[in-house]
Amino acid sequence: MAAMPIFIAVAASLAAMTSVSRTLWAFARDEATPFDKHLSKVDHNLKVPTNAIITVCIFQALLGLIYLGSPAAFNAVLSMAIVGMYLSYILPIAYMALYGRKDTPADKHGHFNLGKYVGPIFNWISMLWIILIIIFSTFPIELPVTAQNMNYAAVVMFAWILFGALYYATTGKNKFKVPEPSMPISFGIP
Repeated sequence: MAAMPIFIAVAASLAAMTSVSRTLWAFARDEATPFDKHLSKVDHNLKVPTNAIITVCIFQALLGLIYLGSPAAFNAVLSMAIVGMYLSYILPIAYMALYGRKDTPADKHGHFNLGKYVGPIFNWISMLWIILIIIFSTFPIELPVTAQNMNYAAVVMFAWILFGALYYATTGKNKFKVPEPSMPISFGIP
């Protein structure tokens, strides 16, 4: 009976590792990460970004080891992942709620369009819902709150944002190259 959850966890872990290693490689290729020269190398025989894959495997193992040291720290990392995911959702929704598609011709909106009035309403409802989820994701997991069961997600998230901002300010803005599209963007693809 325990084999099924283990199999599901391993399959999900492999899928996540594949996705994250390709994303890390793409950012390194565009010189948007520390150690970009090392992480952007592609193995000539295997035709895969081996250095990026190994780096992701190491970080994934280290994240797993955090739980052995402190369940509160592991909970903070998981909560931070939830907060980060929802922050990545709320930014484009907020842009659409504030600016909409004013500069996009109506025939270029695509097949699914909620219209001029219903779309912004759902954007605002979505943003309120995401803000609520972010707030509750940072709550402690039990009461009374102690140093051992406190949810440190906000602290960890702030540290990552600070690290990213400092890296960009000191190094990233001088190195990062916006990728050029290799093919024209096509609207209306079914």
